[in-house]
Amino acid sequence: MPRTRSSKPTATESQETESASLSSSKFSLSERNGSPPKLFILPKKATSEAKIITLPHPRHTKPARYLVCPETGFYEFTKIAAPKSAPRSWLIETSAKAVESEEDKDGATQGQLISNADLFVATSMDPLFLLLPALADSCISKSSEDKKRLFLSSDDYFDKLPEEASHLSEILRWEKTRALLEARMAAICDTVEAGDETMFRLSQEKAASACLQKARRLAQGNVLPPSLESQFVTKALQAPVLNQKRAPLPSESQTTNGVIESGESTPLTESNDSQSTAMSTETSATSVDESTEVEQAIRPSHEVMDLQKLRVAFDLICARLVSPAITKWLKEGLSDERVGGVDFAPLDEYLAKLAELRAEAVASRSMGDYSQKRLRDEEEEEAREQKKRKLEEEKKKKASESRGVRELKKVNTSGMMKLSSFFQKK
Repeated sequence: MPRTRSSKPTATESQETESASLSSSKFSLSERNGSPPKLFILPKKATSEAKIITLPHPRHTKPARYLVCPETGFYEFTKIAAPKSAPRSWLIETSAKAVESEEDKDGATQGQLISNADLFVATSMDPLFLLLPALADSCISKSSEDKKRLFLSSDDYFDKLPEEASHLSEILRWEKTRALLEARMAAICDTVEAGDETMFRLSQEKAASACLQKARRLAQGNVLPPSLESQFVTKALQAPVLNQKRAPLPSESQTTNGVIESGESTPLTESNDSQSTAMSTETSATSVDESTEVEQAIRPSHEVMDLQKLRVAFDLICARLVSPAITKWLKEGLSDERVGGVDFAPLDEYLAKLAELRAEAVASRSMGDYSQKRLRDEEEEEAREQKKRKLEEEKKKKASESRGVRELKKVNTSGMMKLSSFFQKK
């Protein structure tokens, strides 16, 4: 019988097959229009009148998103992102009321899939940081030394903020929000009454005091994350190690004739033997750090530790919400006794001494490495000289040999008997 050859499907046939399989599938995905949705976690105390708006960021004046509630105040969004190496997504189910309505219609629960696993959490913030760039504009400008700073109204300061992509004019229509902003302005400004209107002028001591109070609550309330405290407080104040002494463990006590030499002579009975075995097992399970005494050059006092925590907390607040120019201006006001009398002199002295000790440790370590390298070089040079002397001695020995001796060395004596075998006793 003639053989038949199977032919491959054409492109049109494959397209028809794919379209038929897609039309016969149980679920179909609709095309996505616009930007993908994002997941926000909002506070429970925020009312239904709260809105997500755009305002200039107080540090770099770029547009940023905030949640503003007329009843509870301002909130900033903190982004929690998943690592790029582990892609994740969110599967969100609709609310109970929506589920009931959807079940009545289709008989199935509806949900939503968000391909981006980023999470935005709304946390409360002080709105005075949003107004600080406009308030401090006249204080940090170069011409402020020649100009006398004047009292201005709240609207004058609001107009100094960037208006591009800003919804500030809209939220100022809310009476409670406007009253909150003016109250926070009064907390860091000197005020005078001009008729029915209050005039404001930024005070350096009040602004520095307000930021310092927030830093104290952050430092004293154990709010600093453990990773930040370990990196910027503990390790920053740690002095170079001078010596490490390993403390003797109980299992390493010397025994002589069944007696433990520990001050009192005790017969080593069976029960004592089992107790000592259990004790040695427990001590061997402990970490090496617990049995090692570290001797450091200097150790920080409690006052120095508290001052370092306060400085780290203050720098953390300024690094997030205050521009570098205003941060420098606020730090100048910290030395004022009216602010709170914070004296960082003990911390500065300790840090200066610590810098000297670290420099000495680095220098001594480099000298030690140099001396060890020099010793290794000398040993290698001595080995090379010794090898060279051996080669020269061998050359001299070969040169002193006669021609007959050299020829005899070339003779194959593997099958010959030794000369001493002829003089043995028979």
